[in-house]
Amino acid sequence: MAMACLSFGSMAITPGTTCSVQLFPAGLTMHPEEGEEGNRKPSRPLACTIDPDSGISFIGQETPDFILYEIYDSGNMCVCAYGNEPAFIDALFSLTGEYRISLSTEEASYTGYIILRK
Repeated sequence: MAMACLSFGSMAITPGTTCSVQLFPAGLTMHPEEGEEGNRKPSRPLACTIDPDSGISFIGQETPDFILYEIYDSGNMCVCAYGNEPAFIDALFSLTGEYRISLSTEEASYTGYIILRK
């Protein structure tokens, strides 16, 4: 069984290991606006894990209630989209290759990149 790692840069996964995941939120103001022009700092990464047994868990903070789970290939084409976590995780761990994962709440989307190897 393969486990997943997500990060802003790509990380390869190794079988039988659950890795930390870094997701980058979009749609949330993570930092106060700077100056009068309204420029914002880049989003801070949020660490979490994705595990076939325990699901998705944010580290050090409450895990949001996701309403959409999407997997995109390296060409930015949507491979699949799910409305529930178990179906998303089953699909994710059945894949090999490089993917972008997007987890969405009503307020924001969290994005990370993954390389899946069996």
